[in-house]
Amino acid sequence: MRLFEAVLLVLIVAGSTLLYQGIKGMGVPRPSGGEGVVYLRGAGATFPYPQFDKWFSEYMRENPGVVVEYQAVGSGAGQEQFFKGLVDFCGSDPPLSREMWEEYRGRVLQLPVILGAIVVSYNIPELPGDRPLNLSGRVLALIYLGEIEYWDDPRILELNPGFRDLLPHARIIAVHRSDSSGTTQVFTHFLHKAAPDLWGRELVGKAIDWPVDGVGRGIGGKGNPGVVAALKSTRYSVGYLELSYALAEGLPTAAIMNREGVFVEPTAEAVQEAARNAVRLLPSSPDGDFSGELDAIVYAPGEGSYPITTFSHIIVWRSYPDPRRAGAVAGLLEWIALRGADHLVEGYVAVPPEVRGLILKAAEMIAGGVGGGEG
Repeated sequence: MRLFEAVLLVLIVAGSTLLYQGIKGMGVPRPSGGEGVVYLRGAGATFPYPQFDKWFSEYMRENPGVVVEYQAVGSGAGQEQFFKGLVDFCGSDPPLSREMWEEYRGRVLQLPVILGAIVVSYNIPELPGDRPLNLSGRVLALIYLGEIEYWDDPRILELNPGFRDLLPHARIIAVHRSDSSGTTQVFTHFLHKAAPDLWGRELVGKAIDWPVDGVGRGIGGKGNPGVVAALKSTRYSVGYLELSYALAEGLPTAAIMNREGVFVEPTAEAVQEAARNAVRLLPSSPDGDFSGELDAIVYAPGEGSYPITTFSHIIVWRSYPDPRRAGAVAGLLEWIALRGADHLVEGYVAVPPEVRGLILKAAEMIAGGVGGGEG
């Protein structure tokens, strides 16, 4: 690490610690078992659910006065519930669009809390399990457009000379999410960046009309678990899902061609390299506009960058009418920033120190907004 980067890292971590100490001394109400239980309700992305489940369980064990409930209903449904006031926070893989941020500007905070990878898995019995299939964004776009029909298509064989005699003449079944999904938004954003002439902007979003469905070779699954089930039960299928789900189910994952033309597997190191290219472009405050973040981290430069890397977020109100609930939200964010990296689930990667500082700053801002009108 260069001297400048080392000094900067020390200053960031030291600043985060001082900020945490300042928050703890602000007198923010901290729920305890003797004051009655505070319930925090959350809903949203399935992408971070295994990590959220671990974090919230550990947090409740250490803070018996707080109960955190989270429903993994997808990023789109989570945002809808949050802005309707049905939940206290939402999980969302992509940040708010610029239009949504403008509408709620000054009232919401967005926190990138964990890093993960969207992986491409496949069910091809003929392939060995000791080395991955190589795929590119261009080939994946053609598969989901319905234009590549068979696994032994020359364009797939060109990427996989070692599998030339193993890839079968079998129809490809393309699995995708059937719900409004941040995972879909990240994956379709990748397809657009990797093959903009094939995958237009109109095919980027949380829920789209999949062209492959029109030729009868598409299957929808609800949430990451639904994609897992479809992949496992459908021979010769391919699908996109969050890495931790693939690891938990023992599913193979493809090496994906990145921006530099290198096939990269979704390792922690490859995810971190992609994140390093995005951190410098993030807003300096959690109430800023994060809408450009996805474009910075997906298909990021760097020979070792995994190209379908993403942050996953927690979105909260800047103020809550109930001081104890505000204190509970602030306390949860503090814990994630300072203790979250100690409780990582396989398949997730901790955010850089600069981002931990943003999370702590959000906790301080909520503490300063106790008794406000949102939530």
